Order: sequence, then C-alpha cells, then structure tokens
Amino acid sequence: MTTHSSDKWARASLRVASARLSLEDITAALETPPTRGVRAGSPIGRLDPTHVRQESIWLLETSLGEGVSLDAHLEELTSFAEAHVQQMVQLRPSCDLDMRCAFASESGQGGFVISSNLLRRLGQLELELWIDLFPPELSPTR
Repeated sequence: MTTHSSDKWARASLRVASARLSLEDITAALETPPTRGVRAGSPIGRLDPTHVRQESIWLLETSLGEGVSLDAHLEELTSFAEAHVQQMVQLRPSCDLDMRCAFASESGQGGFVISSNLLRRLGQLELELWIDLFPPELSPTR
C-alpha cells in the first residue's frame, strides 16, 4: 500500500482475462496495447515460482489522474469499449470482460455518482462493474 498526498482518489481499468487466449491474441483482437498485461503461465508471486497464473490478463487503465472523479474514469473506459464493441463481442466466448474500479473518499465516508446515461451505456456493453473501496489513507499497490 502506498500513502497518497490526498486522501480522496479514484482509478479504473478495463480488464480482459482468458485461459484460452494469449495476451498477444487479446491485444491483436482489440488493436490496442494494454497499459499492463500478464501472460498465462507467468509466476503470480516471487515467493513460490511454481504458483502460476491460469489466465492471460489484458488491462487498459485510464489516462486520467487519481484525483479525477470515478465517473470520469468510467466514461473514458466506456467510450473505448463502445469504439471496440465488435471486437469485445468476438472475445466474449473466450474471455471475461469487466471494469475494475478503486475509490477512497476523504473521510472514509462518502460516495460517487454514476449518471443514468453512463449506467445505461455500461449495461448495453454487458460489462460487470467491480468497485473496491479503500480507507482514505491507503491506495492499492500497482
């Protein structure tokens, strides 16, 4: 965990995971390199190199900073997904596709708003939305 200068932050990523397709296959299908990616068969941690990932994971993180609202992060990712909807439909039988978000408020109490329009767009894309809430003084390590 890392400490932030501001206790309020948000970030999000589009995640495509597959036990059948390689990271390179997913990248080629989406015609976009991932912000981060891992290959199936790669070690999960440093302590036990025999513990390996069972799936390849392609992640697209937003270009926005952590001080920007969560709905702005989701808007950016939704626009990307809408522009690549045909590729995502083709990937769906072999992949899990979702959006992953992390959020912390200044005091530990608080929230965010996702507009009905953005919720409708997310629903049309058939993407699960995962939201992790964190205490204000902590950020998950990257």
